Amino acid sequence: TKQNLLFEEISRTDELRERNLELSDALKEAELSHKVTVSTSRHLTLAKERLTSKYLSKTRAAFNSYIKEIGGENSDAFTLDTDFSLKKTENGLTNPGESYSLGTRELYSLAIRLALSDALFPDEAPFIILDDPFCHFDDKKCLEALNATLRISKKKQIIYLTCSRQRCPK
Repeated sequence: TKQNLLFEEISRTDELRERNLELSDALKEAELSHKVTVSTSRHLTLAKERLTSKYLSKTRAAFNSYIKEIGGENSDAFTLDTDFSLKKTENGLTNPGESYSLGTRELYSLAIRLALSDALFPDEAPFIILDDPFCHFDDKKCLEALNATLRISKKKQIIYLTCSRQRCPK
């Protein structure tokens, strides 16, 4: 029986050596993956910082213009953070954009996208595709936004899609 136990231990040693080699290879792969992940994270952080420093103030300035033109709102109430997320201060309270109605959020989002387009392409007028952007607006806000879109279309090419006659420019 001692011989059997020794034989089992010897055969187990071979298994453990093989397993050790497998784990060693897996560890090398995991270390490489970690190195790539850390490097990618560093590059993305740097890219975000460059994007923010280069475009945030330009986007903010253009947003001020668009939010006033499209929504008729006072741009001083808004802050645009480094993630290009919007917050609005009303009655001393600062609310994230998500706290507003879907139509209001879409209005803010449209103003941000137009502003970002201006910031990214200052010497160009890239076309803009709007796919039923006012579907959650009330009638008054929709009419104001349509009129603003017509004014903006004098400076930019806008492709406007809708399936509603009420949301068609006159």
